[in-house]
Amino acid sequence: RVDASAAAAAVEAELRTLVAAYRRDARGLATSWDDDLSYMLQPALAAYEQERVVGHAASHDDFQDAIRRRVPHGHCFKGFPTCFPHLNAQRMLAALQRGDLSADVIDTEGHHV
Repeated sequence: RVDASAAAAAVEAELRTLVAAYRRDARGLATSWDDDLSYMLQPALAAYEQERVVGHAASHDDFQDAIRRRVPHGHCFKGFPTCFPHLNAQRMLAALQRGDLSADVIDTEGHHV
């Protein structure tokens, strides 16, 4: 039996490492992770997952307000929900690099990216 929380934490850690290495090695970009922002994203991601399961969209107003308050003036929040039917972080990164929107997020340049 798979411990979903442990598996999610392990995949996230590996994916963070792979994204940072890709950005550094292929693009010469630094990467920083905002754990507070990650925490803020959890309810929105749960709502998107619920929407996929039950087919009913929840309001995202609270999430959007929280992001507006968290992102400094003059900065831009880029993000999108996605899911994968496997736990292979290398395959996830490869898929993200192929997507137009996801590649744009991964290759974003700026301060505190």
